[in-house]
Amino acid sequence: MQDITMTDKLSEARALRDAGNASLALQRMADLQVLLEQTPNTSSLQAQVLHEMGQIYTATHNLPDAASLLEKSLRQDPAQPLVHYEAGLVYRDMGQPRKAAEHLEAAIAGGFPSLAAGVHLTAAYFASRQSAAGLARAKLIIAAQPKSTDTTLRLGRMLFDRLYYTSAIDAFKLAHRNAPEALDPWFYLALTHFVLKQYPDTIRVLSAPPHGAAGAETANLLAAIPPLATRAHTIALE
Repeated sequence: MQDITMTDKLSEARALRDAGNASLALQRMADLQVLLEQTPNTSSLQAQVLHEMGQIYTATHNLPDAASLLEKSLRQDPAQPLVHYEAGLVYRDMGQPRKAAEHLEAAIAGGFPSLAAGVHLTAAYFASRQSAAGLARAKLIIAAQPKSTDTTLRLGRMLFDRLYYTSAIDAFKLAHRNAPEALDPWFYLALTHFVLKQYPDTIRVLSAPPHGAAGAETANLLAAIPPLATRAHTIALE
C-alpha cells in the first residue's frame, strides 16, 4: 500500500508540472523525496523523482540546481543513459565542457543513441581543448553517414572552424549529398575546397549552384581563384 501511495504522490506532482505549476510540483516532489529517503528499497523511485526534479529545473533555467539533482539521481542509479545525456547538456549550457563530455561519454556507453549525443560530445571535446578526441568522434559520426543534413553541416562547421579542412570536406560533401538544394552545405563545400587551394573542385561545386544561390557569393569566390587555375574552367554566371 505504501508503494502505491508513493506512486500516487508522484503522479500528483506530475499533474501539477504538466499544468504549468512548476514550483508546487517541485515542492510535492521534494516532500516525496524526503519520505523515500526514510523508506528502504526505494532507490529506483528516488532516482526517478530526482531526475524529474532536475528536468523541471532545467526547463526553468535553474541549471546549477538541475545539475545537482541529476547527479543525485545518478548516485541512486548510475545506469541511466538519458540522465547522463541531460546532465551533459546542462553542463554544456553552464560552460563546463569537460563535465559535459564525461556525462555524454557515459550516455553513449550506456546505450543512448550515439548520433544525438555524439555531436554534443564532439562540441564538448573541442570546447574543453580535447581536440584529438573531438576530431576522432567527428570522423566516427561522418563514417556512419547520417542522413541528417543539420548534423553533418554542424560537424563540418566545427571542423572548419578548427582548421580540420579535410575532414570538414567529408562532412560538407555528405550534407550536400543529403540536401543538394540547401545553400549552406553547397557554399561551405566550395569554400573549403578553396581554402585548400583545390581550385578545380571549387569551380566544379560552384558550377552547380542550388536554386536561389546568390550570384555575388559565387562571383566573389571565383574572383579570388588565381587566373591560371580558372583558365581551363568557365562558368556561365546568372
